[in-house]
Amino acid sequence: MRLVFLSILMQVNTCFAQQKYWVYVNSGDLRNKTIVEEVLKNAGCEIISYSTWLNSFSVTSNCDLTPPLTNLIDSIRPVAVYKQNKLHSRVNEKLAFALEQINAQAIIQRGLTGIGVKIGIIDGGFLEADKDPRLAHLFENNQIKAYRDFVTPALGPYEGSKHYGDNHGNQVWHMIAGKDPETEVQFGVATEANFYLARTDDGRTDFRAEEDYLVAALEWMDSLGVKLVNISIGYSIGFENPMENYKPKDMDGQSVALTRAAQIAATDKGMLLVAAGGNDGNNEYFQVVSTPADAKDVLTVGATGYKTWQKVKYSSIGAEFLNYVKPDVSCFSSQGTSFSAPVITGLAAVIWEKEPKLTNLEVKDLIVRSGHLFNSPNNYLGYGVPDATQIIRQMDNEPDTADSYKEVESRKNVKLNIADLNNERVVIFHKKDQINVLQQQIEKVTNSKMRLIKPPGAVRSTVVLDEKILEILWKD
Repeated sequence: MRLVFLSILMQVNTCFAQQKYWVYVNSGDLRNKTIVEEVLKNAGCEIISYSTWLNSFSVTSNCDLTPPLTNLIDSIRPVAVYKQNKLHSRVNEKLAFALEQINAQAIIQRGLTGIGVKIGIIDGGFLEADKDPRLAHLFENNQIKAYRDFVTPALGPYEGSKHYGDNHGNQVWHMIAGKDPETEVQFGVATEANFYLARTDDGRTDFRAEEDYLVAALEWMDSLGVKLVNISIGYSIGFENPMENYKPKDMDGQSVALTRAAQIAATDKGMLLVAAGGNDGNNEYFQVVSTPADAKDVLTVGATGYKTWQKVKYSSIGAEFLNYVKPDVSCFSSQGTSFSAPVITGLAAVIWEKEPKLTNLEVKDLIVRSGHLFNSPNNYLGYGVPDATQIIRQMDNEPDTADSYKEVESRKNVKLNIADLNNERVVIFHKKDQINVLQQQIEKVTNSKMRLIKPPGAVRSTVVLDEKILEILWKD
């Protein structure tokens, strides 16, 4: 048995966000909800929102959470708080978590805002976007250049129904260019880009014609000179007519018309399409990235956690039969890959602002090469989380002297001695080959030590240790 010892110096710096709670109301009539709401307010609780689906209030911790509610409350559960080590500590709390994760401060310090870059957003609707405070600066500065509804042309701009998710496009837009005027939190980096909006998805139902609308929207945007397009919608299963559902084998980068159109946009039209990978990761039948995210030259984005950069359960994976890596990159989202993709779209916009002569594939390559898993990609996170600092260095032709990747061989287990890292979680990707993941493991470091045992069928294991990647090559 061969033991491999790895010593890496790390310092831990913890930071906690304000704690929030969900207060679940016992099932009953609306009177129960009203009573609980009144008591919470009297106790000094700041109620953030109420969820009809969950029958629950979200509140801050600045109040007494043990009010005299007898049997009206089912449970009180804390919302997850993100604790960061040194690499992931809050540099600027005025940035949203996803921007912190990709080191967007490097972009902001350079004064890059995507000014003059044309960005298309193809989505399910932009209901009352003109009244959204997080988008107000875009309307005030006349940055919306075109709008077209391919689903219901007679419907006026920014109309629709919240019940059918016609505001999904607004939430996506926030992550490209949004900022909150009250809290001053910035959600996207492309705050001065110009926008071209297309509604192609009907929230009331799912049918194949929506894919045709998406193709039409791509052609329309191409005619307007738009080279950067965010697509946070995709198609796999769940169609109104089950006969229209796709099979995983269809996500091969060439079988679906929408995928072929997306590839044409990338290779023939010079367009960079940034697509959400999909949220089928928990689906035992499907799991793989949806169309058009399976297209080879589309920049496909998955979703990670924040403190530990694991693949979140819902995030779709790349099909094992592909001869290229999908997703391409990943970043934090707590609600779906729909909100990971636009973060990367904003990143692409500022790259194009800095170097307008770059081709779409050169922009994509810059983003991919900055991923923390670039030397050891997989079909869970692709090339990993992009790093804006690394991108700026690449564009400025600064040499990268970091020795962040190391391969070692072992037969049965590896013992890691990780200095100054204790009670922290480490992500390990056990792989059946160079790309495809057998299982994802999150291991806690105890007393600065951790031991890995080779899982059955594993050929490689990628251990993500803060700024270091250890690739273990298992031998028989």
